[in-house]
Amino acid sequence: MLRAVLLRGFGVALALASCSTSSPEDAGPAGPGSSDASVDRLPDGALVSDGAALPGDGGSPFTPTGPAGSLDTSLGGAGYVIAPQALPAQGSGDVGHAVAIDSQQRIVAAGRVDSNLSSVGAYSALWRFSESGAIDTSFATGGTWTKSGTTGDVYEWANGVCVDASDRPYATGATNSAGKLVLYRLTSQGALDTAFNGTGFVTTTNTTGTGGDRGEQVACVPGAVLVGGTGGYDIAAWRYLANGNADTGGFAAPKGFVNSHIAGREGFGHALAVDGEQRVLVVGSHFTGAGGSETFVFRYSSNGVIDTSFGASGRALIPTATAAGVAADGLGRVYVTGYGGGALRGTVVRLTNSGVLDATFGSGGVATLPPEVGAPVGGITRAFSLALDSKGRVVAAGSSTDATFSQGKMAVWRVTATGALDASFGAGGVFTTGYTGGAPPTALIPDVANAVAVDRFDRPVLAGATAFGGTGRSRLALWRLNP
Repeated sequence: MLRAVLLRGFGVALALASCSTSSPEDAGPAGPGSSDASVDRLPDGALVSDGAALPGDGGSPFTPTGPAGSLDTSLGGAGYVIAPQALPAQGSGDVGHAVAIDSQQRIVAAGRVDSNLSSVGAYSALWRFSESGAIDTSFATGGTWTKSGTTGDVYEWANGVCVDASDRPYATGATNSAGKLVLYRLTSQGALDTAFNGTGFVTTTNTTGTGGDRGEQVACVPGAVLVGGTGGYDIAAWRYLANGNADTGGFAAPKGFVNSHIAGREGFGHALAVDGEQRVLVVGSHFTGAGGSETFVFRYSSNGVIDTSFGASGRALIPTATAAGVAADGLGRVYVTGYGGGALRGTVVRLTNSGVLDATFGSGGVATLPPEVGAPVGGITRAFSLALDSKGRVVAAGSSTDATFSQGKMAVWRVTATGALDASFGAGGVFTTGYTGGAPPTALIPDVANAVAVDRFDRPVLAGATAFGGTGRSRLALWRLNP
């Protein structure tokens, strides 16, 4: 029975017996190549480099191609790239749900490929690009990997991605009618890695005994991988070892997973992150039983025990209608992005390390994300993902539309460490663009950014979709902005 549907722009994350969003590794721990011996922490928890050349940059200083918050033309020559149609013989429509950056600064996107064949409804997909935006033809087939039928289901898709220290991508997602969580590991060349569970993937269902499972976000940690999402009707997290076995000895032993249940309520997980102490953060919603819902962050120790020092007995209530992304800084402060509520605005919420709203951030712990300057009155903003840069600034990605969703653009906001819009970024702290793929002006919400990561130069890297020409089909799109 469908309980909830979350539409992330083109990314249609349909509920099974669960609900959802995606994204990304952006909310997970720092990936390979993102830290260096020359990096220290500032008192506010931000990362700062001593000015030494960063890994892989050849010692060359970085020169922006334009002002902060403008398209970085060193990506694809225009600041964006549109991937080739993943399955042209099937008339596919392609959507990016998540993005990560590997140790060679290659950009890895994960998402969904919709087929127009009745025999195959949707595929999980991964794409890889060079740092300059060229599709990496050494990866999978022409730079794109697709998979369907993993559990015998014709609908399957990827919601989250991370890359381990060996540049092996992990992606998590779900199948539709089978109601199963899927976790894949690929080799660095883009083939299913059979050293992982013998097949290159693992699946779970009915983890909590109350219904299907769904993976939303994945985080690569030393020797293991964590998945956040929905287990039955509970917010849940799983940990798997590098061989594909559930970590039944080290994480919530003897189960290998945790689930957060509130009596009498159905819960759905949306995002996961790991903080600097390897504590696990899972954000999601529980229905109140009166047609509404409440959003919570749960925090667990590194071995899967609920952290009762956080919030109220391990959970903190978040003042946003729908949460979509979570991250943590070096001081253990927790950031959640989402959207909805009476003002129909995206938000970034910051909690202290103890799980209470941080009054030093924004207004009472909440920063509101406005429409672009000059947007129609009644405009709606939605934030689907967030990432922190080395200066402690928050980058949130999503969409900005009119009140009827008949027109809109992808949107990126940058918020300072105090919760104010960063006026030096874009136009008053906001960057928007639409019609990247050349769709006609009648196209509905032509561009959307579903995920964001921040690269070694603090450049926001966005993954999502663009309506392509007059085809009525979307294509995976990447954008990169100057820092």
